[in-house]
Amino acid sequence: MNKKQIAVIIRKDLQDFFSDKSILGLFIFIPLLFSLILPVLLIKLGNNELLFDSINGMDSFVDNLPATILPKGIDNDLAPLYALLIFFMLPLFMMLPIIFSNLIASFSFIGEKEHKTLEGLLSTPISPQSLLVGKMLASMIPAVLVTWLAMVVYGVIVDVMGYSLFHHLLFPNITWLISGLLVSPLLVMLSSFLVLGASQYIKTSKSAQSVSMLLILPLVTLMISQSTGVMLIGLELMLIIVGILALFNGLAFYILTKIFNMEAYITQ
Repeated sequence: MNKKQIAVIIRKDLQDFFSDKSILGLFIFIPLLFSLILPVLLIKLGNNELLFDSINGMDSFVDNLPATILPKGIDNDLAPLYALLIFFMLPLFMMLPIIFSNLIASFSFIGEKEHKTLEGLLSTPISPQSLLVGKMLASMIPAVLVTWLAMVVYGVIVDVMGYSLFHHLLFPNITWLISGLLVSPLLVMLSSFLVLGASQYIKTSKSAQSVSMLLILPLVTLMISQSTGVMLIGLELMLIIVGILALFNGLAFYILTKIFNMEAYITQ
């Protein structure tokens, strides 16, 4: 793989992508919603019974919450709010990198195909591996950075505003750290590989986006499992998720480099 070619692809894709103000707006609004608006509302409402009664499955989740999960010194009455801030919000933040990388990756290949700007690649002596890595990194870098920033802001908001309630700093949290540092990049890579692989067979960016959005289904399943008390997103589960995602990414990259035909893709 040629590092200079990869760098050129990354720079070009990012310039093209962020020139679209409507997409740039989503990169600002969604993180603000998750990291600022939602935690402020939740903490301001505190232990409001109406809030938690309106969340399906919260009662069963609290009933099944292990006593050792709550940090020492936190009142049991605050268990619903603690569970919502630490466990229920985590899958939402795991969706962020998928959403962002999905937008960039679909715009990167399918968008260029729609605007007929890919022909120049035919005259470029670039390998499929370099092309795929360049496109993947162009999706990965902004998606991961925005997710990290959103997580940091969320942690600060929860610690500052929640200290008067919990009398403890809830962040940094080891499960959230693993999610941000390992799970988020791996989710971005897999989402990008799925979009890039599907781009050979589909013609619109909307169709490409629907492919990688399938990754959100397991995260929704995690949320439902937590609400019913079947499963709790803890350290062991996060490590299992990391291993599974690493395996899937390796397989996806290997398969893509074998089946990807750049000339056929561009000229179809």
